[in-house]
Amino acid sequence: MHEEMLQGTWHVVASSLTMWQRRSEPSITYAPLPDGRISDTVLSRGRRGWSTIVGIDALQPDGSLEWRGVQPLTLLVRSRWRVLLHDGRFAAIRFERTPFTEAGIDILARDASASTDAVAEIARRLSAEPSAADLVHRLRAPKGR
Repeated sequence: MHEEMLQGTWHVVASSLTMWQRRSEPSITYAPLPDGRISDTVLSRGRRGWSTIVGIDALQPDGSLEWRGVQPLTLLVRSRWRVLLHDGRFAAIRFERTPFTEAGIDILARDASASTDAVAEIARRLSAEPSAADLVHRLRAPKGR
């Protein structure tokens, strides 16, 4: 189910993660793999140029996904996350804390230029979501958006 919902490229239009306030144009591309897992590629621009983080997501029995890095510096890193909202144009995900990031939520859009009003409406919907309500007040647009 997740692989069909999320397949393709999504743009991070709001996040509670502070790292997106230092990086611009973040996007995540999901692609189903033959074994049922999902390829997960994060692309963003920082002061020194573009960076890519690649991982593999595996569906867990509780419906969450577990991301695992595949690059040398991320091989031992794992992160649990779940889809909170999905309507075709927007998605919202919540991820648990890792040794490198705090727990948080991202609002993703198919269109990188999604309107601030539309993003605000998604944030309003998330504030009614028990697993996201405590983080909605920390949502900020990525650098340069």
